Amino acid sequence: MDPLQHSGPHLHFAPVTVWLVTHLSVDRIDKLRALCLQWHGPIAASIWLQPTLSSTDKKSALRSIQQLVDDIKTYKNLFSCNLRVVRAENKFNGSYAEKISSLLSFTPRLKSSHSVLSAELYPVNALRGAAVDIVVECVCGSNELANPASISNTVVFVIDVDMRPPDLLCSALCYRDHQNSDDNMLAMIRQQCIVEEKFLVIPALELCRLDDNYEEDFGDDATSILELLHCKETAQLRYSLLSLNTAKKVRAFHSSSYFRGHCATLTERWLANVTAPNLSTNNSDISVVSLNYQEGWEPYGLIGLELFLRVGGFNRSFVGWHRDKIEFIRRLSAYTVGFVLFEDARGFILDWQPHAPTKSRRQTEKGK
Repeated sequence: MDPLQHSGPHLHFAPVTVWLVTHLSVDRIDKLRALCLQWHGPIAASIWLQPTLSSTDKKSALRSIQQLVDDIKTYKNLFSCNLRVVRAENKFNGSYAEKISSLLSFTPRLKSSHSVLSAELYPVNALRGAAVDIVVECVCGSNELANPASISNTVVFVIDVDMRPPDLLCSALCYRDHQNSDDNMLAMIRQQCIVEEKFLVIPALELCRLDDNYEEDFGDDATSILELLHCKETAQLRYSLLSLNTAKKVRAFHSSSYFRGHCATLTERWLANVTAPNLSTNNSDISVVSLNYQEGWEPYGLIGLELFLRVGGFNRSFVGWHRDKIEFIRRLSAYTVGFVLFEDARGFILDWQPHAPTKSRRQTEKGK
């Protein structure tokens, strides 16, 4: 049997639920809060409590996590997301295959792995996997998110906590208030991610700096970032992207440090197409183009949960920083999963608060 053959019929008429899946260390709680303020659906987040944290710092981190959870429950006028978090401490026992095999009619490709949470190297894929475990448990378990969602109509949007989608994309993917959602986009996601079982690539952008030095005060960049994230209309967003692109102030994420990582996403062509003067502003006109896999590619994007589980998810034994999604994307390509890009100005994520390289990144680059 083909390894990617459907395990059963899909529910073509049930609404698609898009989960935002992310991971972070405790010093990024403020960034998770920012995502929670934007997102209108379910969020699964795994939070790493570094082994080097003192008892005082650990208690402070736990209070920050609990405060965010409480705020989301209390301030419904500010938050419209549903957050589920898991804490990872000391050692993550990746009982991934055993945990979900009883829930599914197929066995995930990767076996369980044990990832030591190093004091120096960030356990990125173990954390991503732990966050997806939250989705599986919520979708298959008995809670308020279990109905009408199911494995066959759930899509995961896996991004780093440093990346943010524009408000317009969050609204279009809204799963609760369908008056604010874009049914055409949800229909496109269903067709591409669930029916055709493709990986829907979302371009990752960053703003250029003349010297690429990272500063806490972003100056003019802060204004551009806010404009991109909080545009109220698609036409306004297209104009902002066009202005930045014309001034050569926007580019593919990490294109200066690792060009191959997002090269195959064809970000420059995407920018040109979504800002073209003759492009229709009708949101019902969502064009999709195929992308060709290239070695070293590690895009962000959306994928059906069933497909994600069937190919084995992320390799949780990978620790460190940089080139962390390459093996997963290579495996998708080996299983003949197609990659597509939808040419819509709303469809991107932005490195919204650039920062100096972390200690984990510096240690990884040194080969330690």
